[in-house]
Amino acid sequence: MASHGGGNKILTILTVVFVVFIIALIIFWVVTGGPQRGWDAGKMFTNPVEYIFGNGTTTGPLIKLPWQPDNTRGPDISDYVQQADQQQQTADGNSGSSATNAETSQLQQYGDPSPYQGEVTISGNNESTDPAQEYIEVQAADGNTAPIEVTSWTLQSAVSGKEGFLPQGTLVFQGGAVNTLQPVYLAPGASAVVTTASSPIGVSFEQNICSGYLGQLQSFYPALDSSCPAASDALPQTAQNLKTYGASCFDYVNNLPACQFPGASLPSNLSQACRSFLATTLSYNGCVAMNQSQSNFELPSWRLY
Repeated sequence: MASHGGGNKILTILTVVFVVFIIALIIFWVVTGGPQRGWDAGKMFTNPVEYIFGNGTTTGPLIKLPWQPDNTRGPDISDYVQQADQQQQTADGNSGSSATNAETSQLQQYGDPSPYQGEVTISGNNESTDPAQEYIEVQAADGNTAPIEVTSWTLQSAVSGKEGFLPQGTLVFQGGAVNTLQPVYLAPGASAVVTTASSPIGVSFEQNICSGYLGQLQSFYPALDSSCPAASDALPQTAQNLKTYGASCFDYVNNLPACQFPGASLPSNLSQACRSFLATTLSYNGCVAMNQSQSNFELPSWRLY
């Protein structure tokens, strides 16, 4: 009997130890975040019923596990899509008029459109910090039916707000004389280069086939036209001229570039008559005197300052 009683005590002790061990494990599991870790691990598995039997409907699974979000059907937006397509088609059909309306609205921000809209274009060069090299070009359209007066037009900077008026000019500049000024008209296809710098020759002027001579004495930007008559045109090689000026004069003139004054040091073999001819004829005023009556004398380009 004593042996049987001892065995019961051992079993009781082992049972108590096991229960205490299990309780300790449960406490340790709770303390270390066991329930949350089990919940997170469960989210990694799909709904077993859905996995076996499929969704069953288009609105969601047959059975929703706690961590699975609602899969409700959104509103029917097919009507909105159809309306948007119709509006886009209408906008595409009216794209031309819409662009025109936007362009007109933008122009109206600066006041009423100019009556010369489409007849004159304005471009320019403002990349230089030197006022003498900053300019705009006012160009009359080739298709215009009449000259356009631009004198007293106002040009205003959209950045600084400063403005200036286009001046009068002289049709045929004469060096060393008082030049008569008159309103500037741009013929169809003609242009005017406008700069805020002072005129190198004191006035605004229309270019002509002799203007290239002016560029020999003053700086113009952009450069003046250099299509002057050839120096040899001023001295036809006739028997009378050969007798008056000498053969060496013809040799010198025939090698002189257009729009260029004779050099400061002339060849020693030139006659006095040749020297006088060169001084009075191969110059800007001399060129004007000889060619002003020609039909191609005036060039369709002004310089306004």
